[in-house]
Amino acid sequence: PAPAPVAAPATQSAPVTASAATQSAAVTAPTAASGSYVVQVGAVSDQARAKQYQQRLSQQFGVPGRVEQNGAVWRIQMGPFASKSQAASLQQRLQNEAQLQSFIAVAK
Repeated sequence: PAPAPVAAPATQSAPVTASAATQSAAVTAPTAASGSYVVQVGAVSDQARAKQYQQRLSQQFGVPGRVEQNGAVWRIQMGPFASKSQAASLQQRLQNEAQLQSFIAVAK
């Protein structure tokens, strides 16, 4: 019998906008959606820098945020939001007011 084809895991490239020495991170979609969304604005290799960046953005945009470890990088995320449209609204503000690229992910 012929071997079954193997499907690659679904990943999403994360455009990262932060200071020098940042690393891009691929994010895999979680298997169970919790109904909450976050807007990821970057991923850096230094936890202290990630926290500083998150706090500055939270203050600037009036939105809570968090820093989440993923292997060797720290993800800077804003939210969580109850709906994808709320997350998209912040994503638009980040683009318009701070020229920041971001993407929406399902909160863990």
